[in-house]
Parts: sequence; structure tokens; C-alpha cells
Amino acid sequence: MKFLCLHGNGTNSHVMQLQTAPLRHELEDGHDYEFVEGAIEIPMAEGVEAMSSPEHRFYAYYDPDDLSTAKRAMDQLDDYISTEGPFDAVMGFSAGAVLAAMYLIQKQRQDGSVPFKCAVFLASANNTAEMGYLGADASRDLIRMPTAHIWGSADQTAPTGGADLSKMCDSTQRFILVHDAGHELPKQTYLTQAVQGIRRTIYLANQ
Repeated sequence: MKFLCLHGNGTNSHVMQLQTAPLRHELEDGHDYEFVEGAIEIPMAEGVEAMSSPEHRFYAYYDPDDLSTAKRAMDQLDDYISTEGPFDAVMGFSAGAVLAAMYLIQKQRQDGSVPFKCAVFLASANNTAEMGYLGADASRDLIRMPTAHIWGSADQTAPTGGADLSKMCDSTQRFILVHDAGHELPKQTYLTQAVQGIRRTIYLANQ
């Protein structure tokens, strides 16, 4: 599968490559990953110092304090997919997961045509304001595709982000893993469980 990968706020594609390296290594199966850089330069997020260097710049796709920028981010993402696609799946970390979900909801509303077979949401950022901006409601705007949702029970950055986003996805096609760490990817046994869940998601997408 070819994955489109969206990083979190205050990071960049290089950071997300490092964050997801163990997960991608365990997934194997010859998948391809394309990492897309945000367009808004912002300060570095806390906790990524070890994965960056002084010459790096850090980005966001949209400004959470000015949600009118989310519309532009979705349009830019759509243009990128049209130009660089096709892609089979989207993988988003933190705010990248929220952007991916917003984009999927918007595409479903427009014509029901979604350019992905499945989605992987990692440590989703808080998204109540974004879903409110879209006027999204789980009773009519469910993301109707196989999805994997992975977040930490000790996440202090976005305590309800993962759970809230999972409710916007079809429960019959949804895999959820809550691991024991914070706003990060799982490790050790939980990493193995995450890989198994994502493989199941990919399997469902290919049926």
C-alpha cells in the first residue's frame, strides 16, 4: 500500500519518519510512505528535541486558533493528492490525524468519493473545535472505511483526542488500541498489537 503521512503540529516530515520508524519496520509488506510537510512555520513542539536538530524548521497544516486556515489546508491536501496520487491509505499523527479526518468527512459530503481505502490515526490531537467548525456529527458524518485508532492512556497533550476521533468512524470497521504511554506511538507489546490492528485494517480495505 502507498500511505500518505501527515505529521503533528510543531514537527515536520523528518520527525514523523523517526516517530513511525519502528511501526513501519514491523509492518513490512513492501508498503510505501510519502510524508507531506505542513505549510505554516511554527515553533517546535515539546518532546521532539531528540528527533530534530538546530537547522530544522517546524510546521503545521493549519492554525488551531484560526480554523479558517483548516479550509485552506484541506484544499492544499486535495491538490497534493490529485497531483502526486493515487494513494491507498492515509496515516496521521496528532494534528495530522485531525486534518485527515476532516478531509475524509468533507470528501464524503461532497460526492462520496474518497481517495483512500483506509486510514490510520495515531495519537490524535484534540478535535472538538475542528469538528464543530465542520459542523460534523457522528450521526450523519461517520467516516465509512476501515480505520485504526491508536492512542495512549497517559496522553496529557490531547487526553480525549483519540477517543473523540474514533467516534467519528464506523464502529464495524474500526480498530482501537489504547496503550500505556503518552502522546506518542506504542512500544514493545503494544507496538505488536498496533501492527496487528493496522494489518487487519489493511486487510479489510483490500476486500
